[in-house]
Amino acid sequence: MLSIGDFETAVRVAREWMAAMVSEENDGTLLLAAWASQHLCWTDVDVPNETSFEEVWRDPDTAFGKRMGHVVTLIQSGAADVEGHRVTAGLVEAGDETLSFFAVGDASALLVADTARFCGVVTGTYEYRGSNGTPQRAVTVVGMFDCPENRARPRG
Repeated sequence: MLSIGDFETAVRVAREWMAAMVSEENDGTLLLAAWASQHLCWTDVDVPNETSFEEVWRDPDTAFGKRMGHVVTLIQSGAADVEGHRVTAGLVEAGDETLSFFAVGDASALLVADTARFCGVVTGTYEYRGSNGTPQRAVTVVGMFDCPENRARPRG
């Protein structure tokens, strides 16, 4: 997977393992996040939305592999190791929706409650327990935050 050089092929290959999951991320998310850590460019994800939250919840299989971007508010984030590649993972809010994200490139300037634009590929849905123990759900996206460093990031 890491030897794939173009975005469309990487998404197509990873899409075969994308799924709705409970309490863990799917293999398609992890494969695409590892690939993205080495190859993803801002121009790959900075496109008009190809799907919506409504479509993801109505028919997830149709939405997997499509791109979306939103202004989000950071809830939590931290460094994560995905298949030996360092990424930033966490949760953000986009209006009334929650995104579980795997971000590549630079996210170092973002602090909890900061807002930023995040664009990426829908790779799954994720169900988890909130801090009060109630069931929560999130759309999982692999992508990048909009910042000058990421806009200038060359393809690896």
